[in-house]
Amino acid sequence: MTEQELLNRISEIQFVCIELNLYIDTHPDDEAALSDYYHYGEMLNSLISEYERIGDYTINIYETADVLYEKEIGFSEQATHELEVTCDAIQEIIRLAIEATQTNDMSVLTEI
Repeated sequence: MTEQELLNRISEIQFVCIELNLYIDTHPDDEAALSDYYHYGEMLNSLISEYERIGDYTINIYETADVLYEKEIGFSEQATHELEVTCDAIQEIIRLAIEATQTNDMSVLTEI
């Protein structure tokens, strides 16, 4: 899944949370709605955390690459390998976050 697809999923879950919140305002004793609200709220927080983490990695990589370019320094073979591992890990985090939302199974996120 792409970053845009993750953002779309965050928007969808956020919409669900807002709608549930509005419903709960008029039906405060509906336990099923409260349970759903907490479930989707937890899912939304997890997705946002993952998206922010990806953003932090991206900024760090960009800043490092910019310094290396300015100083005309290349990556060592080991550094190149470590970047590949990091990219693979980020892709796996996105895959797990999307899987968790699609299956409504937050336990998937414990693998991150």
